[in-house]
Amino acid sequence: MEKIDINPSNVSLLVCHAIFMEMNESSSTVHNLFEQLEKSLEEIKYWTWSELLVVLKHCQNLLPTVDSSGLLHKCVDSLVGRLALASEASPCPSTSSPNSSGLRLSTDTRSTDSFKNNFRATICL
Repeated sequence: MEKIDINPSNVSLLVCHAIFMEMNESSSTVHNLFEQLEKSLEEIKYWTWSELLVVLKHCQNLLPTVDSSGLLHKCVDSLVGRLALASEASPCPSTSSPNSSGLRLSTDTRSTDSFKNNFRATICL
């Protein structure tokens, strides 16, 4: 059996492979890659902002396949949920002061290695 590491950097590509190889059908002789990916994606609510943004970036290169899988929807739902929580945590209206913003988001696109070890799942094929 070969082990595959599922992480935000490769999850969108693995979803496309699972769809292309029709590994979403239950079979006793073939490991169901899509089902294992779905189980891993149940943890999406625990991903960091950076991890979610990396998945979105990879998804844009794999449309429409990744859109039909539901991965894009799950990722966007998680981001919207976090934005809603951030706005609920800061109910006061923002003023013109630069220090009064309730939410600031920045990403460093130069390095993706810093979060690769945060989310990992291993599956066997």
